[in-house]
This record gives sequence, C-alpha cells and structure tokens, in this order.
Amino acid sequence: MAYHSNPLDSMRTLVLLPDLWRTVVEVLETNPHDVPFALLYSVHKETSTLTAPEENGVASISETCLLEGSVGIEDPSAIVQSFNLAKSSEGLAPIFRTASQSREPQLLQDNERSLLGVLTKPVALNQDSGGPFKRAIVSSIPSVNGTSSKAFLIIGTNPRYPINDHYWMFVRLLSQELTRSITIVCLLEEERRSKIAADEATLKYAATSKELLERAQTAESAEQTFRRLAEAALVGCAMFRADATVIWMNQAYCQLTGRTRDQFNPETWSDAIIPEDRPFVQQQWKRLASGEVIQPFEFRVSRHKTSAGKIDDADITEHRWLLSNAIPELNEDGSCRVVMGWLTDISHQKWAEYLQSKRLEDALENKRQSENFIDMTSHEIRNPLSAIIQTADGILTSLQQPIEGVSDAHDAEILGYDDVQEDIADAAKTIILCAQHQKRIVDDILTLSKLDSNLLEVSPEKVQPVVLVQRAVKMYEAELQSADIDVNVSVDPSYESLSIDTVLVDPSRVLQVLINLLTNAIKFTQARQQRSITIYLSASLSRPSVGKHNVSYIPQRASRPERSPSPEWGTGEDIYLQYAVQDTGRGLNEEEMKLLFLRFSQTSPKTHSQYGGSGLGLFISRELTELQGGQIGVSSVPGHGTTFTFYIKARRHVPTREENAQISSNEASCSGVSEHNAVGFVSPDASFSTSENRRKSMTLSMSQLEATIASPPMPPTRISSARDMHVLLVEDNFINQKVMAQQLRRFGCVVHVANNGLEALDVLQQSHFATSPHVPATEVKKISNTAATERIGLGVRRRSSKDITAWPIPLSVLLMDLEMPVMDGLSCVRRIREMQRDGELRAHVPVIAVTANARSEQIAVAMQTGMDLVLTKPFRIPEVLPRIEALAHRGNFGLG
Repeated sequence: MAYHSNPLDSMRTLVLLPDLWRTVVEVLETNPHDVPFALLYSVHKETSTLTAPEENGVASISETCLLEGSVGIEDPSAIVQSFNLAKSSEGLAPIFRTASQSREPQLLQDNERSLLGVLTKPVALNQDSGGPFKRAIVSSIPSVNGTSSKAFLIIGTNPRYPINDHYWMFVRLLSQELTRSITIVCLLEEERRSKIAADEATLKYAATSKELLERAQTAESAEQTFRRLAEAALVGCAMFRADATVIWMNQAYCQLTGRTRDQFNPETWSDAIIPEDRPFVQQQWKRLASGEVIQPFEFRVSRHKTSAGKIDDADITEHRWLLSNAIPELNEDGSCRVVMGWLTDISHQKWAEYLQSKRLEDALENKRQSENFIDMTSHEIRNPLSAIIQTADGILTSLQQPIEGVSDAHDAEILGYDDVQEDIADAAKTIILCAQHQKRIVDDILTLSKLDSNLLEVSPEKVQPVVLVQRAVKMYEAELQSADIDVNVSVDPSYESLSIDTVLVDPSRVLQVLINLLTNAIKFTQARQQRSITIYLSASLSRPSVGKHNVSYIPQRASRPERSPSPEWGTGEDIYLQYAVQDTGRGLNEEEMKLLFLRFSQTSPKTHSQYGGSGLGLFISRELTELQGGQIGVSSVPGHGTTFTFYIKARRHVPTREENAQISSNEASCSGVSEHNAVGFVSPDASFSTSENRRKSMTLSMSQLEATIASPPMPPTRISSARDMHVLLVEDNFINQKVMAQQLRRFGCVVHVANNGLEALDVLQQSHFATSPHVPATEVKKISNTAATERIGLGVRRRSSKDITAWPIPLSVLLMDLEMPVMDGLSCVRRIREMQRDGELRAHVPVIAVTANARSEQIAVAMQTGMDLVLTKPFRIPEVLPRIEALAHRGNFGLG
C-alpha cells in the first residue's frame, strides 16, 4: 500500500479550512489504488433562537453537512451536496451520526447498508476503480474540543485488496492527520479571530472616544447654532419668568415689539401694545403666569414705519399685527417656572385679508352691475315690446271694433280709407322701430357672449365702403325723420385719390360699429335745438395715427395677432378705412369720457333712464375695431357735440377673370335701370324730413290679424264704463306715451300727459286731489283733450265740449313709469305720499307703476315706496283696464 507523506505534510502548513479540504482531496487522488472512491463532507454549525411559545426563546444549534470534494466520480453533481445532520433520517445522515458517536471508522457493506442507495442519483465510477465497489469506510473527523465532528470522510475500498490491519492503519493515520491539520487550522483561525477582535475592540474604543468627543463638540456647536438661529430668526423668541422678568430674548422679538431688552420689565412690558388691546393681553399673561395653557392670540403694537405696499386702511398702516404663541413650563409643585413665547408678524396676512375683503366687495359690485345690466336689458326689451303689442292692438281695434260713444252726428266724422291706411302705416313704423331697438339689444348681448368665448371671427367679403354708410343711414331713416335730424355723408379726397371701388372686409362687423355710433348720436342729438349728424369716410395706405379732427385713438388693451394671409383675403394691397361720426349732441366731459368703451358702462347713472341702452355698444365697438386690426377714439366738448372715429384694416379687392366677365355682363343687363332703384345713397348734403317716403297704400288681411293676436279686443260694454275716467300718463318715452295714450282714449278715457315726475306733481296740484288747487300759468300739456279735432280711433274724429278739461282736473288715476329723467317714478310717488301726510292732498291718490323692470325685488321696492299697483311691460290695455278702473273708483271714493 503506497502512502505519500509529502502531500500530507503540506496540509500542516495550511491556515484556512477551504484550502485544507481542497488539499485532502488532492492527496486522496494521488493514491487511486488504495482510495478509488472518496467523499469529504464538512460540518457547519448555525445558532438560531427558537420563537415558539413552548421553547421560551431557547437557542438551537443546527449542523449542516456540505460536500467539499469527491474522488473517483465522473459526475460530482450526482452526489448529495448538503443535508441536515441532526434532523435528516435518510441517506448519509444516520451513517454520519453513528460514526460521530462511535469515534471509530465504520465499515459499510453494500449488501448490509445499501451503500450506493444513499446517493440521489446513480454514480458513474472511474475505470481505474477496479469495478463496482462493495465496501466503504466512514471516518468522523472530530473538532478541536472533541465534542462534535468537524468533517466526515467516506473511502470506498478497492475490491481487489483485502481490508486488513495495514488498511485499517492507513485509515486511522489518515484520520489522525486530518484531525491534526484541522486542529492546527482551527487554532490558527481562532487566534486570528481573537487578534481581529482585539484590533476591532481597540478601534471601537478609539472610535467611541472620538465619537464622544465629536458629540460633545456637536452639542456645543448645536447650542451655538441654535442661539445664532434664534437671534437671526424673523420670529420673535423669548423666555420670561413668572413675574415678567426677561431671561432671554432674540433681536426679532425686540424689533417686532419696538422695544429693547432693557425696556422689558414687570412694570412697562405692555407699554408697546396699543391701548385698545392692552387689557386683553395683560389678562392672557396672568393666565400664563398661573400655569394655564392658552390658545394663540393676536394683538397690535405701535410702529413708526408702514408696511410694504400702500394701503388705505389706517388701522393696518399705523399698527403692526402680531400673533403670540406662548406656553408655561411648570415646576414639580405646578407653579410656573418660565414662560416661553413666540411672536409672528401677521401684518401681511391682515393685508391679504383686507385685499380679500376688498375683492369680495368688488365681486359684489360686479354682481350689482350685472344685475343693473340685466335690469337695463329687460327694460330696453320690454319697453318696445309693450309698444308693439299695444300698437298691434290699436290696429286690430281700428279694423274690427265699431266706434262707440259717438251720439251726436255733428261730433263724428267718418274718415276715409286713405286716412286709415296712413294711421296703420304709422303704427307699423312704430312696430318696426321698436323691433329694431330690441334687435340691437339682443345683437349686443350675443356679440358680447362671442367675444368672451373667443368665438367671434372676421369673414371677409367684397363690399363698397360707401355702401356700408348708406345701409346704416337707411336702417334708421324713419327714426331720423321722426327726430328731425339732418344726416350728411362726407367722402374725403383721400378716399377718391386711392380709386377705391370694392374692398375685402367683414361688412357685418363694420356695419355693427357704425350702427352703434349712429344710434348713440341719434339718442344724444334728438333733444338738442340743432340736430345734425355727419358721417365721414376716408382711406390711407398706412396705419392712421390720429382720426378725424385730430381725434386720438385709444391704445389697444392687448396685442392681437396679425391676420394670417389666407386665400379668402385675396392678394390686393392693404388699405386702412377710416370712419367718423360727428353729432351736435350735448357733448361729454372728461369724467364721462373715462367711462366710455367699458363693459356695462354708461356716462352716468341717469344715462339709461334718459336715453336707454344696455351700456355695451361702445365696448363692443372697441372690441370689433381691434379685432379687425384697427382702433377707435373719441373727442368731445360739453355743449358742442361729440366725434367718434375708428379705422379698420382692409384689403383692396382684385377681381378674377371670371368676376370681370360677370361684371361686364351685369353692366350690360342693368344699363336701363334707373339710379333711383339703387341702394339708398346719401349725398353729403342729404337730409331727411318727416313727410318723405311715406307709404301711399297698404293692404291688410283681417284673417292674418286675427291669427297673430290671441286675445280679442275688449267688448263695447267695457268702453262705456271707462268713459269718464281721467288718467294722468307719466311717461318719458315718446313712442310708449303716444301708443298708450291712444289705447286709453279708444276705451273712452280722458288722458293727461306728463313727461317726468316733476311735471306729474304740477298736474296733481291742478287736480281735485289738491287741497288748494291752483290755476296753471300755462296750459297743461295734453295729447288729445282739447277742443280741437281729436282722433278717437283709427277711422273717427270728433269735437266735443267734454274734451275741454274742467278745472280742477278730475283725475282718477296716475299711470307712472319708473325710469324717467328729472324725477323718476319712485321719487315722485314718495313725494305724493308725503303731500298726503302733510295735508297738501285731501285724499289718497291712486298711482300705478308701469315699468319694464320685472324682477320681484324691484316690484317689492315699488310697492314699499307707495305704489298701489305695478304693471310690468309688455301688457295689453284691455287686459289691465278692469284693474285700473277698480283702483280708480276705490281711490276717488269720497271726492265730490
């Protein structure tokens, strides 16, 4: 039996177990005849703490066998790589436990222990092994202390050699050498671990000492840092004793309170607090000094400097607002040891609260303006709607109802058919005017909605700029005639010098601006002695810097993107068209001009009641002008009229071949058309009179009238019952005044007219309601109650001594509008009720409000002011006449 001593000697020089295992396998491989097959397993111990309740946390040692190497096996993966030595009951575990307990090598026979069966897979042996082996020896290699096994060695014996004493000696010597080598390695490892542990302990001690030193330095640095932070903090920090003596205080605390550390003493510490807050703060301090925990509180201190940002509230600028948060630190007996307090400057927060409150007020004001706008819009829509309904009622009554109350043939005159048509045409014009007014209001609202949503677009069309002026004037021809206003159109030489024929613009947007400016001019000119409106048209190739009569343009609110060169705008050159509308109205002062071009804005609160409108026209005009690349401006002198001017960016129209051919064809076919049939051109000297362009004929279908008006007229019996009723109609709108008076007269009422509340009071002083009626210096204005010829219905005239008003006037009831100049309806009825209480009137005067303001709040205000009844427009006289009669009879009860 060969035994190699040199390889075994090399094991004694190893210092690591993995190296030892590898060397053992290499030594065994050098003697294949004695060791044809071998397995070397190392034992590893792991300590774990059992957490089961019955184990009470007892430590458990688990031993695991790991395969370190093999000899004589072609596929080492077929060998069991690891297993639990203590718990496993199969394979090599029972064999190893037996060898460990006996401390002697164990011989295994294949027929006894089924040696090959302990392997998980069939083992393929080397060809040098001598054939299948039948026997193996298992040796337990003990640990250093000898209480457990450190390794197990399985040697398969050569079947060609017998197992004799020499072989057993070989096995024992090999085991002893392994034990000796393991002991040496383990002792070296233990020594090495001890040295490492000692070195680590030394290093840990040094690190701990260093850490303690660093922590002491850190604590000292942190204390210093805290002091610096506290001193530099914007929040005031301080510590006081229970008697208000200062222990420590940072600079911010002094700055916030405006006092130095020396000025804080038990007698004067509260002097910096304003007198209004001082008692409250002193009471809070008493609670803190008694050991009570309080909530944060606010107070004010005097200061010499105002906060950043100029504000109007004197209380905020003169004082500094502070938020105090303080807590007491108590002794063991519950008494207060120190009070720690913090102060925060909340002046900016108070300023923000002030801003929020101001913005809330602004929001409420915007809400109020919106409601006023809704009221104005409702008024402007309902007023003409009332006139439309009543005028249509008048037309239907004239055509269907026989004339009642004419008993004397000398007092009646049957009108001809032409006069009936003339009156119907006049009523139809009134309806058209009212409908146009409503359309303007609705168009303004829709345009505003599109502007807010950025949905308004400019759509170019070819048009002659002069034609746009003609259309605007033509649309308001009847209104201009009714107000006897002269209109002139002036074309500047600059326009003619550029040889402008047709241009590409959005005609609807340009026309809308012209209409807004023209209607404004009509409203403010119709009551003047000199009534004239002039429209100017000019053009240029460059952007104008000033308007007509050196009017300055208003800067654009925001930069708008330039118009993209889309094909629909053509290829012509850019042209700037400039329009101006000059009137002889009352003019505007500087304050009124500042309110122009603002949303929902009119020059004064009286503008709506005197002139009407929604307050949107000029705002929309500015938006539409800027949307078309232009600007708008205004110039005015009080008493000398106003000039509005604007310009837009257009493009010269270049006709295509097809358009040129079409133009030639049209000129040939229209050569015989008279100039009279063209679109109404207004020359520079053109003016309008009330008698021009009146229709000479009209055909009216009775069936159409019956289909359009749902309610039939009042039966004749109702007319006779209202014959002796005297009605004072107080209305500033001439159209509504005229229509309502005609309707009341048709039903037998005697109508007196006043244009405002002040005139109504004058008429009331001449009536039988007055305690001492006085004879007027001038004749009271009436529409039809005179000895002259009067039209009672559309088709009858009469003369009667009853038409001459008796004195004092036997008034029955007042129908009063609310929105009027000079004196409105509410002020008038309030004065009437005061006159009743003072004895100036000897009975209750029935007053009925006639208004287009339909909100319930407005109706309630009218009733609370003193109105007996409120009629909201639109309404029909036949429907409300019974209520008027009942109120009139009730009010005149007791008057002789």
